[in-house]
Amino acid sequence: MRTKILLFCLLVAGSTFGADFKQGYISYSITSPTTVSVVEVNIGEDTEWGFSPRDTTRFEIPETVDFNGHQLTVTAIGNTESSWQQVFLTRVDNIILPMTITTIGDNAFRYSGVKSINLPDGIKALGESCFKDCRLEEIHLPDSLKEIGAEAFEGLPLKEIHFPKGLTTIKREAFQGCQNLMEIDLPDSLKILDYEVFSGCLNLRKVTTHSDLKSINSGCFAYCSKLTTVVLGGKVEELSGFNGCSALESFTVPEGTLKVLSGAFAACTSLKEIVLPNSVYEMGQRVFSNCSSLAEVTLPRAINFIQVGTFSYCKSLKTLTIGENVMNIADDAFEGCKSLRHLTVRGRTPSSYGSSTFSQDILDLFNEGELSVPAGSKEAYAKADFWKNFKQVTEYDPGTLYQAVPLTINEGGRVSCDGQIFSEGTAALLVPEGAAFTLTFLPDEDKRVREVEQRHSGGIDYLGKNVKDNQLTISSVKSEGRVWVFFGVAQANLDIVQNEMGRVRILVDIDKTYGCRIIEEAGWRVHSITYNGEDITNKGGKENYIQTPVVKGDAVVRIALEQSQTGITKPEQNGMRVLGDAEGIVVENAKAGELINIYRLNGQLIKSIRSTGNNVHIALPSGEIYLIKTATKTIKIPMIK
Repeated sequence: MRTKILLFCLLVAGSTFGADFKQGYISYSITSPTTVSVVEVNIGEDTEWGFSPRDTTRFEIPETVDFNGHQLTVTAIGNTESSWQQVFLTRVDNIILPMTITTIGDNAFRYSGVKSINLPDGIKALGESCFKDCRLEEIHLPDSLKEIGAEAFEGLPLKEIHFPKGLTTIKREAFQGCQNLMEIDLPDSLKILDYEVFSGCLNLRKVTTHSDLKSINSGCFAYCSKLTTVVLGGKVEELSGFNGCSALESFTVPEGTLKVLSGAFAACTSLKEIVLPNSVYEMGQRVFSNCSSLAEVTLPRAINFIQVGTFSYCKSLKTLTIGENVMNIADDAFEGCKSLRHLTVRGRTPSSYGSSTFSQDILDLFNEGELSVPAGSKEAYAKADFWKNFKQVTEYDPGTLYQAVPLTINEGGRVSCDGQIFSEGTAALLVPEGAAFTLTFLPDEDKRVREVEQRHSGGIDYLGKNVKDNQLTISSVKSEGRVWVFFGVAQANLDIVQNEMGRVRILVDIDKTYGCRIIEEAGWRVHSITYNGEDITNKGGKENYIQTPVVKGDAVVRIALEQSQTGITKPEQNGMRVLGDAEGIVVENAKAGELINIYRLNGQLIKSIRSTGNNVHIALPSGEIYLIKTATKTIKIPMIK
C-alpha cells in the first residue's frame, strides 16, 4: 500500500488538468491511489488532417485498467474538477458503462451520439449539462440517483423518463425543451422543482405529484403549450411556473399552499377556472396577467395586497371577490379588464388604491359596474377615495369576517389551529375578528416550546409563560399583530447566588443536571449549598464540586461561606448549619441558648436571636449579603431572590 500511495503522489505531482495516461481510445485521469476517471474517448483514425470519426454503434468502458502493474477501478465519467470537459469526441450510438461508475461529471456526454444508455446503480448525481446536445432518446435512471444537474438533458428527444423513488433534486433547466416528453410523474422524495426545469416541453400533457412540495419555481412548466392536466398530490408552499401553458383550462391550488408567486399563471390563455384556498396569504405581481379566458375569481381571504398587474388584460374577467384583509390595491391591478362589472368586497374598511388617475376601463367599471359591500359599510365606501366613484353600491351580509394573523414558526415543531397544521416558516392564521383562538403546539421529539411572542405596533408581548400542556389561548390580536413561535431544547434560568457577586444567571437545558466547582476566597470556605432550598452540600464530589438535581424549571443555587480561621470547626464537626431559602435563613442544630447575631456587611446589627435547640427560621429582606455570627463561627450568605 505504501508503494501505491507513493506512485499516486508522483503521478499527480507531475500532471496538469486532463489525462494522466491513455490506453486505446480512452484517456484516464487518476483520482486516487486505486481509482481513475474517464476524461476522453476519441474513436477515430489518424490521417494527415488529424482524427477522422469512425462509425460505431457500441462502445464499452472497462471496469478496471492496468497502469504500471496496478489495477485501477473506473469510477467516474468526466473530470469533476472542470467546468467544461467533453468526454466522447465522436458519435457513439450505444455506450456500455461499468457497474463501478458512481459519478457522471459536467458535460460528460455532451455532443456525443449516444441514443440509449443504462446508468449503473451506485450513481448518486448527474453533472451539469452531462447529456446536453447529444441524441439521447432512452435512458435508465438508477434507484441510487439523488440529484440531476442543471441542463442535464436540455433539448433532448427523450420520449419518456422514469424518476427513481429517492430523487431529491432536479436543478434548473434540466429537461428544458425536451419536446417529445408527454407525461411527468414525480416521486414523493422530490420537494423542490427548480427554475424552468420542464419549460418548453411542447408536447407535455400531464404532470403528477404525490406529496407536499416546498416550491415549484418560476418558469418550471413555462410554455408547455399542450399541458392540460396537473394533479398536485399535496400542498406547494410556494407555487409558480405555469406561465404560458396556453391549453390549461382549470387549476386547483392545493389547500395548505402559502404563496402564489409572480407570473405563476400569466398568459394561460385558456384558463377558465382557478380555485385558490384561503391558506394562500401572499400573491406576487401579474399572477393572472393575460389570462384572457378567466371570467370569475375569488381571492383568498388572507391576501392583504393586490399587486401590480395581478389581473392585467384579463379581458373576460367579469366578477371578482376581494377578501376582508386587502389593505392596498396597485393602480394597474385591473389594467385591460374591459369586462369587469361586479366587485364584491368583504372588508368593512375600504382598501386604498394606488392612483387617483383612472384608466378608461376603471371609469367604465365605476359607471356600469356594481360594487357589493358588507352591511353597514356603504357610507364608509361612499367617502373613500376610488370607491366613492361607483354609481351602483349594494350591501350584503358577509357572515363571519376573519382577521389574517401572520404566524412564523422556527424549526423544531409544528403548530395547529382550528384543524390546520402549520410547519416551519410563515403562514397566516384566519381567525374570527375580535375572537379568541387557541394554538396547539406539536414539538419534535427532542424539542419543546421555548417562547411565543405577539409582535405588534406597540411592542412585543411574551406569552411563553402562558403555555399549558402545549396549548395557548390568545384572547385577541393587537394592531398589526404577528405571532412568532420558537421551538428548541427546553430551557430554564439557573441562578447562582454567592457573596457580593450577586446573581449569575445561566440559561440551561431542562431535564439535565449541571455541575460546577467553587473556588473559595482567602479566609473563607464553603459552609452550605442549597438548590431551591434543598441542601445539596454533600451531593457533589471532592474539592467543592457540586452537582445539581435534574433541572425541571427555573432554579436557584445559593452558596453560603464561613470564615476558616484556626480553631473554627467545620460544619460537619459541630453539627450546626445555616441554609438560605427564598425568604430568609434556617439555622439547624444550634445549641440551646446559643446567641445568633445577624449583621449587614457594613457591621450593622439587625437581629439577635437565642436558639431554642431546634431549627430556627429567620426571615430576612432579599437583595443583601448577611453575616451570621455565633460563638464558634461566622457565615456569609446572600439573600438575593
